[in-house]
Amino acid sequence: MLITYSFLRENGLEPQDMADFIRKLDHEFVPTLKARDIDINAYVEKIFRQGNAVFALYREKLVGLVTFYCNDMETRMAYLSWTGVDPEYRGQKISIQLISKCLEKSKEAGMFRLNVDTWDTNEKMIGIYQKHFNAKILGRETNPLRTVVHIQIEL
Repeated sequence: MLITYSFLRENGLEPQDMADFIRKLDHEFVPTLKARDIDINAYVEKIFRQGNAVFALYREKLVGLVTFYCNDMETRMAYLSWTGVDPEYRGQKISIQLISKCLEKSKEAGMFRLNVDTWDTNEKMIGIYQKHFNAKILGRETNPLRTVVHIQIEL
């Protein structure tokens, strides 16, 4: 199966395509974006205005996505904000490729590190960050929703 990868402004995907994909996977995130009162359309508009994204496509179908920011020239810190892979396409290391492309783009933009926050229950992704990207856990923070794990990857 040939999966192709492209960046936000290198393909014809529209904000609605990204929003639909995020909505499709939102139920897998606890709490969901919807439960946290995050307007997915506004989030996607912000990504298209200020952020970046890497898309995984199979036969022009969106099957994976990572969104991130690499525009903080003061701290030179990129931030990965969302990662998801369609359940039908999991097990093919798509998330690893998406994150790798995110790291490449962040480094090209002059960033030195990438930060990501995830729930402590997201053990699979924490393991991927540590195993494949030599990520460091900077700490944990408990809030009313869950415990957040702060992760950093050197570029």
